Amino acid sequence: MSPVGAFTFVLHSHLPYARKAGRWPHGEEWIHEAAAETYVPLLQTLYDLKEDGVAFRLTLGITPILGEQLADETVKDHFDQYLDDKIEAASRDVARFQEAGDPHLEYLATFYRDLFTRIKRDFDERFRARHPRRVQGAAR
Repeated sequence: MSPVGAFTFVLHSHLPYARKAGRWPHGEEWIHEAAAETYVPLLQTLYDLKEDGVAFRLTLGITPILGEQLADETVKDHFDQYLDDKIEAASRDVARFQEAGDPHLEYLATFYRDLFTRIKRDFDERFRARHPRRVQGAAR
């Protein structure tokens, strides 16, 4: 029997158009949450596999509306702000739980602060840096 198998991993592949729809609770937060909790971690894993020399095949389907939003510079800039807000909130929680003497909640807050910090670092340096913004009016 062949050691090669198949695996299907199905993610939501559509989100409503939320670009410039405001922020919490019904605006761009939907796309930012999906990016932070699904798309960037998926990219991190795929890039790690490639850098480790692991051969894999992948089919990823997304709707045009989602693709347009993920590529939009405004959405990307707001995503950075979203991550900054998450990191700041988690950092405040770390300090608050340290003061309260609650090591379990301090650990949890530290986990999320570090998670969002890694997501932001990889989004800005690992992924976004490979696809810099186009200069306005530049040839395509």
